[in-house]
Amino acid sequence: MDQGRHQARHVERREGELIWPRIWRARGGRRRLGGRPRRPAASGGTVNPDQLRVDRDSVSFVCGVVRSGRQVAAICHGPWTLIEAGVAAGRTLTSFPNIRTDLCNTGADVVDQDVVVDKNLITSRSPEDLPAFSEAIVSQLAGTTTKEEEKL
Repeated sequence: MDQGRHQARHVERREGELIWPRIWRARGGRRRLGGRPRRPAASGGTVNPDQLRVDRDSVSFVCGVVRSGRQVAAICHGPWTLIEAGVAAGRTLTSFPNIRTDLCNTGADVVDQDVVVDKNLITSRSPEDLPAFSEAIVSQLAGTTTKEEEKL
């Protein structure tokens, strides 16, 4: 195997440190929006979204991606980042029950469904809804409809 072509990069990080914003900044994230990830997913759980929503660069990045019209997927507590980015107001979203009041307070229309697609935002409630969430992401990227959309 050619070691020159297949070099693994070792990334050191402290416990709980977010790696994605640092990689994004290293690729010129402050100057342009063209670096990866082009269609981010706002991570679920409670710790990751809570850390993301206080990271100015991450919030700015998510805001820019949503406003550019590119798809953003958020599951569980992931919509906290959408709230902080100022892109949840006026949108129909779903989330884990604990943050639905936060979404309502920011002006979002909150529904209790396994997955919701509102233009370029794809949201889901919890890992139990991963099959529908995954289908919606793939469907949106491929430009097709999901089983849920076909029922309407």
